[in-house]
Amino acid sequence: MAQDKIRVKDTNWELFSERPNSLNYISEDGKWMLKTDGALLQNSKEDLLKEKELTDTIRALGLPTPIIKEVFQMEDGSWATIYEYVKDKKSITRLLSEDPEHRDEWIKHMAKLVKKLHETEANTDKLPNQKDRILSNLETLEYVNEEERKVLKDYILSIPDKTTCLHGDMQPGNYIHSPGGDFIIDIGAFSYGNPLFDLGNFYQFSHVDSNQGVQLVFRADKETARAYFDMFIKHYYEGESQEYIDARVQEIKDVAIVSMLSHGNVAFAHVSIQKALRQWLDERMNK
Repeated sequence: MAQDKIRVKDTNWELFSERPNSLNYISEDGKWMLKTDGALLQNSKEDLLKEKELTDTIRALGLPTPIIKEVFQMEDGSWATIYEYVKDKKSITRLLSEDPEHRDEWIKHMAKLVKKLHETEANTDKLPNQKDRILSNLETLEYVNEEERKVLKDYILSIPDKTTCLHGDMQPGNYIHSPGGDFIIDIGAFSYGNPLFDLGNFYQFSHVDSNQGVQLVFRADKETARAYFDMFIKHYYEGESQEYIDARVQEIKDVAIVSMLSHGNVAFAHVSIQKALRQWLDERMNK
């Protein structure tokens, strides 16, 4: 049983969220959040320090993500993190669910945030290359034979290289809005490379994932999620001709399945993703 109130770092903290992976406390002045281990997850010092370094790198690029103030060891030996607390925040996913009359406006808002991210030059000395990550994970992918692995590798290598920022897990739940501004969250897969990898993630989540997965990401059925994707593309490529947009959407569809390799074998454990992978390979190998 988690304690409702604790005193850490000469500050009083009150529990406001108890999850399987974390316990979350808010400071008495309402400015900071203390995140400690939950029942199902124990964070290592190395993982938390890596997250802080990544956060500092992203913020140095002028991109908004909540500050990590400190990583430290608790009295019980576990490791914890103090984050900037974003008051009255809501994810774009939640806003789409709670404010359906303004869905197009919220999608447009997200597209603007993503576009800014994709136009920001990355610090390539500190951020990982998404294509390299995907190629590395391809080497251990369990659901293909060696001939199929080569087809995937050749396609991935053909995607033009870029050095702008990527979220790495792009979907509406990872962008939040608050009275104090907008923020990018869940940055563990943040990287650099071709924006097609991010856009492919969004397509995969909305079009290929299982009904359960779509509901988890979008709080909506698959038909609605696909409508969100269409709205997003319209705003992301605002000002471009329909012919140009149609060509980009085809590229996004093509790259979607390989973009999931950034998550490793775990993404392909789902039957819907395996089916999409098999279809992708059949289309290219049976020509």
